Amino acid sequence: MALTRERDPALLGALQRQAATALVEMARWKSEGHAQPAFFILARIAGHSDDAAFGLWQRCDREVVIGDRRFQVLSTGSGWLTAPRIPAWTRLIGDRRALLRLSHNSQED
Repeated sequence: MALTRERDPALLGALQRQAATALVEMARWKSEGHAQPAFFILARIAGHSDDAAFGLWQRCDREVVIGDRRFQVLSTGSGWLTAPRIPAWTRLIGDRRALLRLSHNSQED
């Protein structure tokens, strides 16, 4: 967070372009101590004052910052998609379970 304290536009722009998806995922972590730095970096990118961001954090209203249009990822198709709300590794677990079910079902046939 110290890097963004001065709100250097070039740095905030680079973080927005190169790290927004990871920061959004981190800001949604359940461990507040791990999620808070990413949340405050996103708030600074979105133009919120630290006081306003702290108020949102205290009210458990992270999505006001996380849902900002600045943090949407351009899809390969036409239009915008929001950054994923669940970590990628949880989708992999779900895919693995689906594959195991398919494998199990095909062995019964």
